[in-house]
Amino acid sequence: MTTTNLNIHTIRTRAFDNMEQNISKKLDADSIYLHDEKDARELKQRYDVLPLPNCYKWVINDYCACTCSKLSRAIELAYLAGLEAAVQELEAQAV
Repeated sequence: MTTTNLNIHTIRTRAFDNMEQNISKKLDADSIYLHDEKDARELKQRYDVLPLPNCYKWVINDYCACTCSKLSRAIELAYLAGLEAAVQELEAQAV
């Protein structure tokens, strides 16, 4: 492995390892996200007391979980795509 490849590998590994920590710090400091979290908690409390049969709530819960999972995955892939583009640019400049 060349020195350049070793540095790129180190950058890639550290970036992936720190991704969740970096995202958490940004979310904790973002007023819009924090406001949305507060709203989501309040809506959850209101939803929990709705007089709906469990079979309806199961469908709603599954839909919400699927939507959240899909969005979370899209965010992860966008982050990784940006990181990969940055690594490729560093590799191109190192040549």
